[in-house]
Amino acid sequence: MAEKELYTYYDIERISGDPSVRVKRYVDSSAGRGIHKFALGMHCIGEESFASGGTVENGLQPYYECSIISDGELSFRYGEQKKILKKGDVFLCHPRQNFFLENRGQETAVRKYIVFHPGPLVALLMDHGILAEMVLLNLSELQRVQEYFARIRQECEKQNEYTLHTISTLCYSLITEIARQCEWHDKSNEFKRITYLMARLPARKYTTSSLAADCGVSVRTLYNLFMKEKNCSPVEYLIQQRIIMAKWYLMREDLAVSDVANLCGYNNIPFFTREFKKRIGVTPAAFAREHRNKGKGRK
Repeated sequence: MAEKELYTYYDIERISGDPSVRVKRYVDSSAGRGIHKFALGMHCIGEESFASGGTVENGLQPYYECSIISDGELSFRYGEQKKILKKGDVFLCHPRQNFFLENRGQETAVRKYIVFHPGPLVALLMDHGILAEMVLLNLSELQRVQEYFARIRQECEKQNEYTLHTISTLCYSLITEIARQCEWHDKSNEFKRITYLMARLPARKYTTSSLAADCGVSVRTLYNLFMKEKNCSPVEYLIQQRIIMAKWYLMREDLAVSDVANLCGYNNIPFFTREFKKRIGVTPAAFAREHRNKGKGRK
């Protein structure tokens, strides 16, 4: 079977009756050789302009997306969440996460975005890694992030044997730069700091009393905070984060179920199996078989 060639092109999309214009540049890392299966791969980079009244509904695609508002303001709606995004705001979209944007002002608004393949590295970074707990962000050093967008676009022009490797590295640098600027964005909010750490490091041995002490509140107050902010107890939130991490690890071919259990903070493998099946509907072993076979089918 001939290997699919790397391709780069512009796709200008104009929706009938809608003043929005979308310009995409595709550099699909799944099309080239030499990219490790656990690397951070990019599907495309693009830019969207919104005249007054321009709208877009997005999120049905099976990709991760990082967007930055570079000009104007956009009304953002995701589920029950509504917000006005201004210049310098960034938002992250996970696969199948539907959102709606609209320009309600008179000036043209611009959104720049990069779309990532749903591989294990970007899943680790965006689901429960360095950007856990963050969906809408306001960056203190917007210029640095814009520079990464520009450098990635420049690499798209080169079309040489190093292009995919360089883009993969730059995409990783972009995400870690966003995380660097936002990691302590809510430093004064101890509750958010704790939930951020729990999402990043769910295998740690947490106790409700120690978490309450770290937040400077009583156990009852901590419980009420979790119910208000996360709609679950601290223990349930921790289990949810461990299951998220377990799903990512189970897709890797180099880890046994027992390894995954230990990495996620479970010393008792039968208990881990019961918790996983209760939430996902299949055992960890069955989940691993299904997703590893899917990965082989795509090769």
